[in-house]
Amino acid sequence: MMIIAIGNAPSSGSTLLADLLDSLPFAVCGPEIRLFSVRAYFTRYAEVRQREPFVRSATASCYSVRLGLARSRLHTYGLNARMVQDFLSQAEEFPAFCARFFEHFVALRGKEGRLCCEKTPQNIQNAHLFLEAFPDSVFLHIVRNPLYVYKSLRRRGFPPYVAAATWLVDEAPAYELREHPRFITVKYEELVQDPYETVAALVRSWGKEIQPERLAELYRNNRYRTLYVTKLPSWKVSQHGTVQNANRGEVTEEDKAALSYMLSSKIGPGYARIFGLPEVSFDEVSAFYGYDFGTERPANPTSLGWPDWESWRRLSRKWRLDFTHGEATLRSLPAYLHPVVQERE
Repeated sequence: MMIIAIGNAPSSGSTLLADLLDSLPFAVCGPEIRLFSVRAYFTRYAEVRQREPFVRSATASCYSVRLGLARSRLHTYGLNARMVQDFLSQAEEFPAFCARFFEHFVALRGKEGRLCCEKTPQNIQNAHLFLEAFPDSVFLHIVRNPLYVYKSLRRRGFPPYVAAATWLVDEAPAYELREHPRFITVKYEELVQDPYETVAALVRSWGKEIQPERLAELYRNNRYRTLYVTKLPSWKVSQHGTVQNANRGEVTEEDKAALSYMLSSKIGPGYARIFGLPEVSFDEVSAFYGYDFGTERPANPTSLGWPDWESWRRLSRKWRLDFTHGEATLRSLPAYLHPVVQERE
């Protein structure tokens, strides 16, 4: 069994990737359950398994607050809270618990289950912990043009500053792991251009074979994902069994202002210290992934009108909850309110 964690900035195409992987006859990938997003499972598992099986942990993802295992989705894995507690009590280490978790899921699905995947975007913030804890496994990361990530997040109701900061905050840990042999990146733009061959080539590198035509058929008829995975109405592509490039639509003046801000931004130094992120710039990360905005680059970066009220409200709530649980200090509030800053600052 190979365990594969999938993580990324939100609205980057990971649901499509998960749909495709789950369609393989030798792989399973259920709905987002945050299995690898909960930092406490990695850092204090012995305490958690005895006292707090559904513990919530702080996360660097600025659009999220505290993360715990998604109890409301356990039924999609054929589990309930009591069964999870039993698995935890029987497994002395986190990898052993995950093995029990996926053995159960594979049996439920009636598959070979050689590849066991868990996709939650916030997994990206624990990618380094996952790679240390699971030495025979792989972290799979998908990246998408940040302008279209921003546009998608705004359609989903994210306020301007949080939407503009999210891509860099969630790509920073991926950038730091870019040379790791078991950290694999798929570009959204390449995936939608040739989805079945891209996934076939990916699993071929793991010693498994599937014909792209066969995968296409299985993907169109994946009943499990159709039943249990909700696609948001705001997504450009929300129909199961289809593949379309969602990088389209008019670039508005707000989009240009956001791109202007992002192009001049970097991870805030205070936020980087608190969450262990590299102090990288948007330019560094976007250039590494081949997103060159060229002549689209605005001559004079503009602000998004920070602080917009809703972003301030969300980020201050994030700090307040972490402070209440002893994972933030009074002095850290300014850093929480500025996950990214403009480089001239």
